[in-house]
Amino acid sequence: MYSKLFVLSLLSVGCAVSAADIVVDPASEFAAAAALPLSPMEPELQRALEAHAAAVYKRLPPMDKLYLEGGTGFTRETAWVVTYNEPHQAPSAVVRLLYGIYGNEALFTVVELDQERIRVEGKTYLHTVNSILYKGKKYRVEQWVDISIYGLPVD
Repeated sequence: MYSKLFVLSLLSVGCAVSAADIVVDPASEFAAAAALPLSPMEPELQRALEAHAAAVYKRLPPMDKLYLEGGTGFTRETAWVVTYNEPHQAPSAVVRLLYGIYGNEALFTVVELDQERIRVEGKTYLHTVNSILYKGKKYRVEQWVDISIYGLPVD
């Protein structure tokens, strides 16, 4: 299984990662979790995710905040927006943000990940769908980042 750091680093070069690319070793501790059915999003979890994402953004280095605004990114309407296209710093800021949100295994354990670039209403988004464990249940969590400024083609 890829580490989250490796997967999120793929984002910085514009690679798409699909569920087929993320293999859960059947012998791993995550295999049973990955097989759990999805639970409907609970308001408590939604509030916890939003508060966590806002706190992560607040703690980002000031330079990263030059490239990102918006949030909390759990819907397309609240997407993070890349506001300045500097070829190395902007993608790195996105990686640091997403890793900050999902890099705490004790808080939200990611057991599955699917990530792609998609085009909606003339904008290009980095759309990540994570299956996370929270209090023994599995939930589907989306993360949206408007990367239109990059000018990347959609796969």
